Amino acid sequence: MRSLRPLHVLVGSVVIAAACGDDTSATSQGEDSSSTGVDESSSSAAPGDSSSSEGSSDTSTTAIADDSSSSSGELDESSSTGAPNNPPIAIDDLYAMVMDDAPLTVAASLGVLANDSDPDGDPITVAGFDALSSAGGTVVVEDGGALTYTPPAGFWGEDGFDYTIVDDDGATAGAHVRVMVAPTTVSLGSVTDGVGGFMIEGTAEGDQAGYSLAGGGDVDGDGLADIIVGAYTADVEGNGEGRVFVAFGKSDGTAVALLVVVEGTGGFVIDGIDDGDRTGYSVAHGGDVDGDGLADIIVGAYTADVEGNGEGRVFV
Repeated sequence: MRSLRPLHVLVGSVVIAAACGDDTSATSQGEDSSSTGVDESSSSAAPGDSSSSEGSSDTSTTAIADDSSSSSGELDESSSTGAPNNPPIAIDDLYAMVMDDAPLTVAASLGVLANDSDPDGDPITVAGFDALSSAGGTVVVEDGGALTYTPPAGFWGEDGFDYTIVDDDGATAGAHVRVMVAPTTVSLGSVTDGVGGFMIEGTAEGDQAGYSLAGGGDVDGDGLADIIVGAYTADVEGNGEGRVFVAFGKSDGTAVALLVVVEGTGGFVIDGIDDGDRTGYSVAHGGDVDGDGLADIIVGAYTADVEGNGEGRVFV
């Protein structure tokens, strides 16, 4: 049997060789079906014809068309490599604005897609978003990531909304957008109404609740910072012992009445000991002093008597 000799193979072509007795046929595809250095008379040789001479060949070559190839003869590149599609990656965003400059308008170049990506390099677009923000503002996000946010009237503080992105293969991912709305002026009347905060009300005449304040620690372990309010002239038994109120943190804007805290709702009370101690003249969060995982409270009673001479006391 004669060995097979591919005569001329193009890049991207396929050569199929089969032996037929002593003769060989070869079929190739490509845009050039010619073979150099071959006696062209061999192209008419029939299979089974054993006649040959040096310099000639019994090999026939035929150019065939492939439906999957382009008109240039090269194979089309597939839009998919066959590997599983990786979902896009959506990353949270943060924007800031001043309430008087509403609405907030962000171009696509800085929009929600600016820090999102697709591991496969596929295009990504916005597939959905919250039309209303957490605080009740209006949100419009375009396919390309541009957004317009309008906060509620009189609102300031942190707001937010969610959005979803999608790639060309339908895979999705979601992220959250935070919007910080800064006030230009803050009306305490608005805070009284529960907008942008809440109010804490004293209990009795002359208590001077709020003379001292501290905040930032989580006393009750609920994940929210609590507030310490000193009322150093408050009467416990009618003689200016002083009081300290611990109001638990909360997320709504309803007012906190310290009278309710006295009853054990929404916090607790620390009462001074003796007449004229002025407990609560100074207050502070002391961190976690005893290592129990909860913030501790420091209370000053600067006129308290230790031996009867106003030495003062500090309570933790």
